[in-house]
Amino acid sequence: DGKVRLPKIGFVKFEQHRSFEGVIRSATVSMTKTGKFFISILVEQENEPWIPAKNKVGIDLGLKHFAVMTNDAMVSEEIENPRFLRKSEAKVKKAQRALSRKKIGSKNREKAKLLLAKK
Repeated sequence: DGKVRLPKIGFVKFEQHRSFEGVIRSATVSMTKTGKFFISILVEQENEPWIPAKNKVGIDLGLKHFAVMTNDAMVSEEIENPRFLRKSEAKVKKAQRALSRKKIGSKNREKAKLLLAKK
């Protein structure tokens, strides 16, 4: 009925996010600072038979290329490394440093804020 009984506490409202089948082995109850309870349930289930994958993909991460993917037919696909992120981070860092050196309320500080907002 949407409730679970906890020892020393009593009945607590319960909202089940995932269904499960099998034997319950253990339950861990935790409470947040706001007073909400969470229950993690460990369930033992029967093993499903392993079915090997029909298509296989190998992924190699690197520096020159972000990733190189190879499939069963030995066909490679290279994904370029997005290096624009590092350049953008450097520009933002420089703009933030310039903004921190300006006096609060000055026109130069407002200019620096506008420059930072554009990046």
